[in-house]
Parts: sequence; structure tokens; C-alpha cells
Amino acid sequence: MKVFLTGASAGIGLATAKILCEAGHEVWGSSRALGRLPVLKRFHPVELDLQSESSITAACAQVWQESKGIDVFINNAGQAAFGPLEQMEAEALRQQFEILFFGPFFLQQNLAVRMRGASGGVIINITSLAVELPIPFMGAYTAAKASLSAASIAFRLEATDDRIRWIDLRPGDISTDFNQAVTVTSGGKSASAGKAWKTIGKNMAAAPPAMIIAERILKIVEGNRTGPIVRVGDWFQSVLAPWGVRVLPTKILEKLIRGYYGIAGESRK
Repeated sequence: MKVFLTGASAGIGLATAKILCEAGHEVWGSSRALGRLPVLKRFHPVELDLQSESSITAACAQVWQESKGIDVFINNAGQAAFGPLEQMEAEALRQQFEILFFGPFFLQQNLAVRMRGASGGVIINITSLAVELPIPFMGAYTAAKASLSAASIAFRLEATDDRIRWIDLRPGDISTDFNQAVTVTSGGKSASAGKAWKTIGKNMAAAPPAMIIAERILKIVEGNRTGPIVRVGDWFQSVLAPWGVRVLPTKILEKLIRGYYGIAGESRK
């Protein structure tokens, strides 16, 4: 299979690139800096800046020309901002949506037309379990990922044929260097934010490795039939927490979340 994978230089993207190439698939993997990409057999480097429409257009054209048509597109690249929404600078908020929603959205628009005109294929949007259970002080990240998740549904609903399958893959906490690249915005060092950040760090340290996501992606690439939403992570995050979202009253659910992250506050009506 021929695969286009964004964010292939680290974390989930790097693990996915390695496992796909080792399995014999051809992978076009992107990064903003070509020097950060791995050197692997069957791996083809692509320079891509998700905040630049011209870069998105050029990358899609390059991949399509070199591959003569991809079978799978994996929207994986991402970066997070940490801080209270009330104090978040407009530029930080816009950047989150540029990287996590608009860039991935325009990539899908560009590639879906090409894929439908050829042999069809699969588009996998890597979103997050946070779209179901938001993480305090990562509201911008959660909102942008939720937008990408909703777009997956809309693309499926609007499709007039089944030549393209859209899959929303929602990872829970995964042990990578993702947290080291998080941008801390205004208010992100307050006492409440500090408690939440400590809990996030503890969860990341105990989380399963990126390979758990890469292995699930490999199965999808190789034809494993899945539903339109795929949750991956430990049992608590991928099974119990989504179940709680569906059955618990919102007031109780939010109280539990605030308590879990150590956020003090007055009771809410």
C-alpha cells in the first residue's frame, strides 16, 4: 500500500512510519524540517507546513506525483497549547486551529478529490479521546481536535459513494515526547494549571507506548475492517471513560474531572 503520513518525525508518526515501512508499505512522511525525518527503506520525505496553504498544495502534488496515487492518508501531525481559555492569546488559539484543524482539513479536501478519481482509499484522522472527555487547560487543543472529529463525520455523511472510508482514530494518553513540545500560554503556570499539568505528566509517564497506535494503524492499512470511530489507549481511558461520558449527568461528570485534575472551585449550579 502507498501511504501519506503527516508528522512522521516523532512520536506516533515516527512509530507508524517505522512499522509500515517494515511491513513493506511505501510511506511518504512529512515534517516542517526534512532533516528531522527518519532514513528508512521505502520512506519518502516530504516537507510540509500545516500553517501554509501553498505548502499543503505543494506537498499533496509531490506525494501524488511520486506515488502515482496513494491508498491511505493519515492526518497525524499536531502540537498542543496549555493554558486557561480565558487568558489564551488570540495568536495561540489561531495556531492551534491552523495546525490541528485547518491544515488537516485542507489536506483532506485536496487528497479526497484525487483519491476518489482514482481507486479510492482510506483517510485516517488522528484526533483524541479528549474530544469525548476534555482535558482542563487544554481547551484549545480539545476544541480543534473535536472540530477535526466532526469534520470526519461530515465528510462521511456527504459522500455520495463508498470509495473513501473516513476513520476517526482517538488515542488516549500515549507515552511520547509530545509534552515537551507543548506551548504554555498566559495563565498556564497558575496553581490550578500546575495541578492539572502534574496529573497530565503522571498519566503520560504511565501511558502505553506509541507503538500501540502504530499497530492499530497497520491493521487498518492492511484491510482490517473497523467502525468509523476507533478508540485506542489503556482500558480506563478508551473504555471506561467514554462509557462514563454517555451515562453520567454532565454536572457529576464535570465534578469528577475537576477532582481528578485537582482543580479547586466553587460548586456549580
